[in-house]
Amino acid sequence: MWDTGIIHGLQQFRSPFLDQWFLAFTNLGTELAYILLIPVVYWGIDRYKGHRLAVIFLLSIWLNGVVKEWMAMPRPEPGVGGILRLAEAAGAGFPSGHAQGSMTLWGWLAIEFPRPWVIALAGLMVAMISLSRLYLGVHFLGDVLGGWALGLLVIAAGAVIFARQPGERWGRGWKMGLAVAVPLLLFPLSPSGTSERALGFLIGLLTADMVALPGIPYGERASAVQHVARSLVGLAGLVGMALLIQRVVPPGLPAVLAYAVAAVWVAVVAPLVFLRTGLASPPRELSERARQRRIPSIASSSRVPVGPYVGIAAVAAVLVAAASAAAPSPVPLTEASRSLWATSAGPLNIAHRGGAGLAPENTLAAFQEGLRWGASYLELDVRPTRDGEVVVLHDERVDRTTDGTGEIASMDLGQAEALDAGYRFSPDGASFPYRGKGVRIPRLEDVLRAFPEARFVVEIKPDDPGFAARVLQAIDAAGARGRVVVASFSDRVLQQVRRDAPGVLTSTGAGEALRMVIMVRLGLGGFWTPPGQVVQVPERQGVLPVVTESLIRVLHRRGVPVHVWTVDDVASMRRLAALGVDGIITDYPDRMASVLSTRAESHGHD
Repeated sequence: MWDTGIIHGLQQFRSPFLDQWFLAFTNLGTELAYILLIPVVYWGIDRYKGHRLAVIFLLSIWLNGVVKEWMAMPRPEPGVGGILRLAEAAGAGFPSGHAQGSMTLWGWLAIEFPRPWVIALAGLMVAMISLSRLYLGVHFLGDVLGGWALGLLVIAAGAVIFARQPGERWGRGWKMGLAVAVPLLLFPLSPSGTSERALGFLIGLLTADMVALPGIPYGERASAVQHVARSLVGLAGLVGMALLIQRVVPPGLPAVLAYAVAAVWVAVVAPLVFLRTGLASPPRELSERARQRRIPSIASSSRVPVGPYVGIAAVAAVLVAAASAAAPSPVPLTEASRSLWATSAGPLNIAHRGGAGLAPENTLAAFQEGLRWGASYLELDVRPTRDGEVVVLHDERVDRTTDGTGEIASMDLGQAEALDAGYRFSPDGASFPYRGKGVRIPRLEDVLRAFPEARFVVEIKPDDPGFAARVLQAIDAAGARGRVVVASFSDRVLQQVRRDAPGVLTSTGAGEALRMVIMVRLGLGGFWTPPGQVVQVPERQGVLPVVTESLIRVLHRRGVPVHVWTVDDVASMRRLAALGVDGIITDYPDRMASVLSTRAESHGHD
């Protein structure tokens, strides 16, 4: 189910007509298409059924985002097995959002409107939208089947919940409290743009419809002209609000709140506008009872006061505006910091320890190999010797990488340089091509001088702010301040570097990165000020996804690039490149060079 056979088989029939045909169906399965369709059902066909449809669909797309983020499975790789990628696609592959969204929306419509033509149309849409993802080369069959399964699961859960109506006897206050609290508690599971929209609209729709459905006597029936005018006016307001949110509202909880306000437009404000402008009328039975004067006048178009509720939405809108104004401005870019961002070709190729999979790590041989494969930066580690020299070595001990034993801190420079740093390196586990070839542990200053045009990530290994001063002295001795980024797991080491050399670029420490991830997960990342010029983090920390669409979006909004370490498999490189990271730190810069070459070819083909 995750091989390329069925994709290759479908693409054997490729033609310009089929390309456009399946691209059209893929576009019908986008979030934008559903945003346009669901309000039309709500305003023009049946508000109660439209409400249920929206709730089911919003929960489904939120669930899809959670599963994608936590499983992080790759998409088909362009060029592998002759596969072409005929449409843009980013992020993880499983489950297919198009397949799950189409199954959820059209499956639920078939349940709500069980007419033969609706069922047939639903089956056609699910099949063609899902098939388009295979034909276009952006999903495996397993991704599509997984999307169908999750869509059916959401439909089944929704059918049970709506049939039993738990909490029907609860007071309105309790219901509104839960309608707000539960989505907010779900948000940290996947604080993505999709979650902001889905959970924000869910909050607004659930709370607003407690007032709107029983309180606004709204008749869906109208002439064709009224239907068209109603849709145009309502969607113009909705799309305009969505675009404004994307442009000015900080990501995270402010965006959730803003989308909740947009949902109030759908459920409360737009129906009132339609009623007062003649684009909609109260239901016939209410109009007849009013004509016979058996109920008070319905000229106000509402039997319960909605003004206070609209006022609450207005207050929420003011809070969103205040949050937008309070969000920190992007960090100003310097000429050096611009070099940390992805280029038009894709993420930076950053050779980890010079290219530890290709040559003895942290040696001149490795740095030469990294540059040979087009590395934009060479990453290295530094430690002190007994006599205070700054040498390039990762471990506290020399046992793993040399023919010696013992701690580097117990050796003077002469002892360290006498070791064979190529002794342990083996590309295949059997041969040792660098033994006895004069490969040594180098000093940092010598490395920087040996490659005067190269850029470096210098990671300070000891948790010792005093050692940071010696590292800066070595960088200055080589005249390399403008082409290094200082990194460390230690927050206090980096803080010392920033105090002593504010013009030197720094990454984030382990504690700084942890606080950043927590802030993003809680939806408050837009108010976090990065302490360095670049964030360099692992893709995952245990089971927790670290590098996510939400993290990248928050940091890019703040003017900070994202580098990921240490990524050695091609599928992950491709997925992270599509996600939008700015640099990939790898032991195999040759593999990353191949990924960048393939991306350039595929983009040229597109």
